Parts: sequence; structure tokens; C-alpha cells
Amino acid sequence: MEPVSEKRSAQFDPVLQVEAYQFQGVKQKFPNHFHPYYVIGFIESGERRLFCQQMEWIVRPGDLLLFHPLMSHVCESVGQQPLDYRCLNIKPEVMSSTAQALGIPVPAGRMAAFPQPVILQAPEEITTVLRKLHQMAMLPLKGEELLREEQYFLLMKRILCRYGGEMAAEGQGEGISLACRHLEEHFEERITLEELSGIAGMEKFRLIREFTRKKGITPYRYLEAIRINAAKRLLEQGLAPVEAAITTGFSDQSHFTNAFKAQLGLTPKQYQRIFEGKGPLFGKGKLM
Repeated sequence: MEPVSEKRSAQFDPVLQVEAYQFQGVKQKFPNHFHPYYVIGFIESGERRLFCQQMEWIVRPGDLLLFHPLMSHVCESVGQQPLDYRCLNIKPEVMSSTAQALGIPVPAGRMAAFPQPVILQAPEEITTVLRKLHQMAMLPLKGEELLREEQYFLLMKRILCRYGGEMAAEGQGEGISLACRHLEEHFEERITLEELSGIAGMEKFRLIREFTRKKGITPYRYLEAIRINAAKRLLEQGLAPVEAAITTGFSDQSHFTNAFKAQLGLTPKQYQRIFEGKGPLFGKGKLM
């Protein structure tokens, strides 16, 4: 089989307020990480191994991926067939307004959750609409705003009613809650394990162990994800990647770029381009 060139495409849909991604021929392994937004994904071709919630899946065409915010996971390509992965990324506030518009009650202070991250061979009534919506979101608007919104609400009604739940209170303990809050409020600063263990009121190794058990990710990876999410917002506003790296607490531009790509599959500059009105971005082989 001839090698397939790598292509990473992304688009921001201003009508739906969602990001649409498509990764073709990408073999990158994504380490244990989480996203601060919802991900609704599917595979058009190829296979992907997923580790999530202490379970392992081989995700194939016809399967549906559902991640809610902070759901940690690891994924990598398997098999010989080139991967074609596609997804929609939805911010929590957009999901909340969507649920409200659909008449799906979510108590104040809570968010919708997806208890099951993989739906094997999901119903065609869902996968067909998802594929069509993703195709539209990857293209510039051509006067079909009404159709996009119709398809979006139809899809979300089916997914939330069939697979959605209420995000339960974490019950993670006061020490871990204090550590998380400190990381979230001081991510742009230099934070040491000694400082964090003092705030949590537990010795260093116990903090790492308890934090990982409760959150599914280490304190450092949690901090890194928070910094990347903050950097995303700055990039969306037009701040240069080097300034975004400094502002969000990364030690240098190289570290920032590597961490950003490891979690999102795009470099900071590639991500920024989807908000510059240039349409889909395309990078084959060597990333820009």
C-alpha cells in the first residue's frame, strides 16, 4: 500500500458556533488528555484505538464518539487503512444553550454529560445527519444557514435524548478541589508540586495519586490542558502564538507548539487560521 499524505483540515462555523475537524492519514498518537469542550466524532475510514474510563475500544466506521468536557482519553491509529477522522467541537456554553432551546432540562450549575464515550454502530439516523452536518460545517457559508441550524438541532436532539445524561457532582474531595481551583486560577504562573501539595493538604505522591484517580489525568497534564484552552481563546482573538505562549505560562514557544499539537492535532498557527476568514486550512506532510 502506498503511503498516504497527511492532511489536517479545520473550520469554524459562525452560524453554529462550533469547530469542525477532519484528519486524514494522520498517525499521531494523542497522549492522555481531555478537552474543555464537547466532542462529537466519527471515523469515515480506518480504525482508532481509544482508552477512556478504564476501558479500551477499537473505533471503526459507523461508531459514534461522544466526549463531554474533562473526559480524559488516549487514542492512536491501528491497522493499515489510512485514517479519516471527523468531529465537531462544541463549547459548554453552546451546548447549554442548545439543550435549553431543545427543551432538555439541565439543572443550574450542571452540564450535560455523555456516560458512554463510544456508541458502537450508532443508528443511521444519527450518523447520516452527523456526516451531512460536518460536510456543511467544513465549507464556507453559501446562504444555507437555515439548513445548517435545522440539521444541527435535529442531530443534537437525537444525541442528547438518547445518549445524554446529567454531569454528576464529582465528589473529588476538598483537597483535590482546592488543587484544581488553584491550577485554574493561576495557570499563567509558575506552579510547583510542593506549592500544590500544601494547598491540597497532602504529601506530594499522595496528591499525584489521588488527583490522577479522581480526574483521570496528572496535575501537570491538567495544568497543560488549562493553559492550552486559554491559549486557544487568545489565538481566536488574533494574538500571535508567541505572545499566547508567554501569556498562558508556557516556558517557550517550542514547548507550547508541541503541547498544543499533541492535544489538538494542529499547531497554534494552524488553529488560528480558522478564525482569520481564510476558510479551511490544509497542511500536507510538513505542518506550517
